[in-house]
Amino acid sequence: MTKEKLLNAQYISIQLFKAIESHNLIVGGKSEEQLNADVCDLALNGFGIEKHWHKKIVRSGKNTLAIYPDNPPNRVIDKNDILFIDLGPIVQDYEADIGRTYVLGNEPRKLKLKRDVETAWYDIQEWYQQQTTLKASELFQYAVEMQKNLVGNLVAKLRVILSENIRMNNHQTPRAWNWIFTRKITMICSCLMQMVINGTGS
Repeated sequence: MTKEKLLNAQYISIQLFKAIESHNLIVGGKSEEQLNADVCDLALNGFGIEKHWHKKIVRSGKNTLAIYPDNPPNRVIDKNDILFIDLGPIVQDYEADIGRTYVLGNEPRKLKLKRDVETAWYDIQEWYQQQTTLKASELFQYAVEMQKNLVGNLVAKLRVILSENIRMNNHQTPRAWNWIFTRKITMICSCLMQMVINGTGS
């Protein structure tokens, strides 16, 4: 039963993001706060999601460089921006943790960034699932090494929380998956944002 509920929370969360896309909520000229509010309205009215276990994050452009605890100033989304949405919806008392990256416009650097980080996330996830024992610090280091392969010496100063992250956990009895592993993956899946913002690089 627990597994079924976890899978259902995962499914509903993915459907929410599909609805965000189909309703064309992500557009240039809208503020991050307004997009956040629109997403919450859709979650409530379309999926009955009333609560989120962590703060709802919409960050675009230079704000994507902020780490999770930060609260950067509200920003108007540009027509050629890169942005991410990070949500923690609670579905029938089970927590989901899901984020997605979006690129407005057709700038090749930003589209490549989105593809590369998503690929890295799935590669790290595959490696993680093959391990029988693993410390969070070891997972963190593996992700760092993979990131270095993507961005070379720039890795130390480039951070962006991107790509899909699904982490299921029982809201009533916190167990299920070890949240620190997937949170580490999400925070480490970062790369060329500063280069993208500055308009340099390939």
